[in-house]
Amino acid sequence: MDQTQAPARREPNVETADLLFRALRLDGFFPELLPEHLGKLFPRSGLFDYPPGMPLCREGEEAGELFVICGGEIEITRAGDAAPVARLGQGDIVGEIAYLQRGRRTATATPSRASAVFRLAYADIEYTFKNNPQLAEHLQNLAAVRAK
Repeated sequence: MDQTQAPARREPNVETADLLFRALRLDGFFPELLPEHLGKLFPRSGLFDYPPGMPLCREGEEAGELFVICGGEIEITRAGDAAPVARLGQGDIVGEIAYLQRGRRTATATPSRASAVFRLAYADIEYTFKNNPQLAEHLQNLAAVRAK
């Protein structure tokens, strides 16, 4: 597989909006989230289809976005570990440690099968994060568990 290719971008649908609504704990922030809201709320972000083996992010690289898995399976690996440290699926968030630490990626995230992923640019999430205590707490808890 050519690792230099970009994942295919596609329009989010109702299922994508619903999944983001739940994954990002937006129920206390918005009454509902529809596909037509996503482009306005997250203009630098989008839904992408990743083929197996094309990394979402690599350990050590600078971070600039969070990932919400909308379908498929993502393996999380770290240099020096013989096996994946986690396998994540629909509704899971990837990249929260680098986001909270404003640092580099602590692991590599690679689809083990075709996966749909909403790439959420930091610039798009800042307002939502600052005004949504449930999301802030959720990301901090995820990072604490996964940083071990």
